[in-house]
Amino acid sequence: TNLKQQGIIDYEMFSFEFKPENGKSKVIFGDIDTDIVSSFHDIIWIPLDQVDEEYWTLPLRSVEYGDAKTIKGAHYVVIDTGSSTIALSEDNFLAFMQTILDSKLECG
Repeated sequence: TNLKQQGIIDYEMFSFEFKPENGKSKVIFGDIDTDIVSSFHDIIWIPLDQVDEEYWTLPLRSVEYGDAKTIKGAHYVVIDTGSSTIALSEDNFLAFMQTILDSKLECG
């Protein structure tokens, strides 16, 4: 908000581009990279839920593996740009693993 009020950026937003294959990831403050996304209308906007002041969180309705749904109900996911870790509670992890074991999908 301060950067917007000072006229330094056009929009109260920031965006990330991840390119792990070449190590040239970046963050853009106040706009989007129009080389990747041609307009704001091409973006799916998801409001953040402020569940915890230290993390950006999004609501999670379910996790799907093939046609099977697991981890149903009201949950939240943490958006962490500094980690590729996926953390689940033990009961959700066991439910997800059971879905994989019960499925007829072949991996690999």
